[in-house]
Amino acid sequence: MARYATTVRSERPAPVAFAFVADLSNLPQWDPGVQKVSQIRGDGLGAEAAYEVVLSSAGNTRLVYEVTEFDHEALTATLVANHSWFRSIDTISATGDDDGSDVTYDATLKVNDEVWLTTSKDVLVDIASGTGPDQHVVTLGYAGWSAGQLEQEIAENSWLTTPAHQDVLFNTKVTDKLSAAGKLLGIDIHLLTQQAGHS
Repeated sequence: MARYATTVRSERPAPVAFAFVADLSNLPQWDPGVQKVSQIRGDGLGAEAAYEVVLSSAGNTRLVYEVTEFDHEALTATLVANHSWFRSIDTISATGDDDGSDVTYDATLKVNDEVWLTTSKDVLVDIASGTGPDQHVVTLGYAGWSAGQLEQEIAENSWLTTPAHQDVLFNTKVTDKLSAAGKLLGIDIHLLTQQAGHS
């Protein structure tokens, strides 16, 4: 599960803050990774709304978000977008007090039926306390690409790709994962060379 969850404090009353964040037309104003949003169904915020979101940080990837749940009184909304690589399930909620409101945005990326990805501290706490997922891999690192670079490299076959496989992800020693992934492609990874040449 890929999960990103954050709560932001606002001076605005909860209904106003919720309406601003839940209406994805406003997304470029608060998410720097979004290039453009167009509402393609509905008229403003509501249960029938759908939005096309263009991500500038992912090679102009286009996602269509549809509102699947909306409760104006409880100040909660769930939006779902499907992509060839993942499914994003985003939940937006707001609670208020006399000094303003807390708006929570919780996005989960589902890679396939068995594999999810998260950056959520809550999941790490659950794993540490024994209440998290039975199978998990914790990683730490950084990789950066310019807009569209990764997609271009994949299109050029610069990467060997294979569908996610639970046994390789969760039941294979780290030192054996590369070889196991190669076997899924029918190759011995150790027979590949790091040298390039021309003939």
